[in-house]
Amino acid sequence: MRRQGGRDIFRSVNAGKVNLQGLETSLRYSPIKYLRFEVAHTYSVNKHDQFIDGVNNYSGNTVAQSPEHMINGRMTVMPIDKLNIEFEVNAMTDYFTNNNNALDRSGTYQRPTMLNLRTSYDFGPAEMWLHMINLTDERAGPGCVGSARRIGYA
Repeated sequence: MRRQGGRDIFRSVNAGKVNLQGLETSLRYSPIKYLRFEVAHTYSVNKHDQFIDGVNNYSGNTVAQSPEHMINGRMTVMPIDKLNIEFEVNAMTDYFTNNNNALDRSGTYQRPTMLNLRTSYDFGPAEMWLHMINLTDERAGPGCVGSARRIGYA
């Protein structure tokens, strides 16, 4: 990033080598025909093996916006044929917002837990759906909405 005419100018740079390791698990349980529970968990350790951008050396740093744990839980109700109503909880551990991990003022960012509601109805050749994301209107920070350089609402 550089400043030009009072504006921040960003440029994308490819990292030399990145080591992405992790494990994903998921469980699905349907106790009765019209009710389903699902949970998914991701554990990841994502590090820059070699990443030098001019004078900045990010080698060994954690990749920006890469939480160690992410968990997603869903409860789906199917009250009538072809209609799904899904309630979702999405949480993650804190993460660095910058590849230069030392630049994060508070160390890391802890995104709030997000609650979402999704509905869908299958008409056969077409499907209609409605998604209500971030039901509690939590303020989402870097990496949650749009670019890592902006803060917005999810």
